[in-house]
Amino acid sequence: MFTYDHNENVLQAFCENRCPSTNTVSTFVGELSFSLWDLRTIGGLRVHAFYRLTKGVINEVSIREWTKFWFMGPRKYVEPSLRMSKNHTKPRMNHDPSGNMDMSFLPRTEEENAPFVELGIEESFRDDTYLSTFLAHWLCKFVLPNKKTDYICVSVFKVAGLMTHGEIFSLAVPVLANIYRGLGDISTFSNMGACDILLPIHYVYGWICEYFETYYRVTRP
Repeated sequence: MFTYDHNENVLQAFCENRCPSTNTVSTFVGELSFSLWDLRTIGGLRVHAFYRLTKGVINEVSIREWTKFWFMGPRKYVEPSLRMSKNHTKPRMNHDPSGNMDMSFLPRTEEENAPFVELGIEESFRDDTYLSTFLAHWLCKFVLPNKKTDYICVSVFKVAGLMTHGEIFSLAVPVLANIYRGLGDISTFSNMGACDILLPIHYVYGWICEYFETYYRVTRP
């Protein structure tokens, strides 16, 4: 639901000043680079036991169908309002919710409980099941996106279930590797106008903002 406001000139300067052989950015104070600790503090990703996707036969589930099956309730956020601004670096749509979750929709309605009834999931397990379904979506769409951005890799289901029950995984390690690989691919891409490299760029936005103060905070009433 959130937007990532960015300035194309800032991202261009970042890419032009980045050295792919050392994964560092040349700045007026010296060379800087992403670190696992940056992802821990900026993105909230843990640095602990190593996490990786299972290799082998990859089965996938459509995110559209996944959401259609599991999410039967009303929208939790209202439609975004138009943001009138002469600054073209800011998007016209503001998707930023207030950060406060309205808990008045609990307990679930009969319609929201329909998927659990269909699968025969006991009521005591429904909250954990719902959290696992969200984490599976979150891992594939937000944390470790792959080229098929509209699909969930079923190999994350077991990990999502373990996370639901408190198992800690080091998401920072594969995310950092994904960022390094994506930026490296961008630096060697022959036609930037047709570049379709995929990486979790939102963590790059956060890193640039943290060290160079290039972004602004959304003001709310």
